[in-house]
Amino acid sequence: MRTLVFATDFSDSANHALQYALFLAEKLRARLLVFHAYHYASQGGMYLSGELVADAQEQALRTAETRMNALLRRIRQSFPSLQLSSVLRQGLPVEELLAYAKRVQADLIIMGTRGEGADKEGFWGSVSAAVIERADHPVLTVPPSASYKPIERLLYATNFEEKELSLPPQLIALANALKARLCVLHVQQQTEKRQEALKALFEKELGKIELASGKIEFEVVQESDISQALIRFSAEYGADLLCMTTHHHSFWERLFRKPITHETLQEAALPMLIFHEQR
Repeated sequence: MRTLVFATDFSDSANHALQYALFLAEKLRARLLVFHAYHYASQGGMYLSGELVADAQEQALRTAETRMNALLRRIRQSFPSLQLSSVLRQGLPVEELLAYAKRVQADLIIMGTRGEGADKEGFWGSVSAAVIERADHPVLTVPPSASYKPIERLLYATNFEEKELSLPPQLIALANALKARLCVLHVQQQTEKRQEALKALFEKELGKIELASGKIEFEVVQESDISQALIRFSAEYGADLLCMTTHHHSFWERLFRKPITHETLQEAALPMLIFHEQR
């Protein structure tokens, strides 16, 4: 991972996520691109002349520039050798962020899960949810409740899909760069012969991978409530980062579309790294 895009709206949640962006940029020796999208929205559908709209847009740009410059100064004071740059884009955050990440060939998008003015619907009604849904790039989301600490243990949740026998290469690269332990977890809702055979296959194939921290760990737990199982095992394992891959029309996609499950997963108070199946 050489190019990290950190998306910010300058909120407290974004500043919290910045700690992870800086940690990863330093550990991976990657360049960090700080991104902000701004736009002017007319109030209450009121008609404004072209001149007034232009003035409002200019003011929005000046405000964004002031806040971005202040943020960059703070970062450079603590990380003077970091490869750091910034970009401001006028437009809707999701569209502009995804277009920018594609243009710079980002290896990872990092963002908070609750922005300025966010209501109690929180993460799953926010910009970050839309980015996860539509991005082709891995996305790291950081909830405000996550207590920052260096990433030393990765937990990767799998659905025992045969196509998951090859773990995301970015996951392996991240584990090696951080010298972090990696545990692959499957939550089994019921015992099936096919699942037992797949478990043996997973253990055999994943056992061939040697990480800087040692062998990949592999665990299977049986639980009807998958999100609660993830929360409980994350705590037991001491995971610092929960990772998974979304597959189109798969179990995980259905999981991510359930609002109650989304809320439950947030209770884990863990950053989440989402990979996407190649389209």
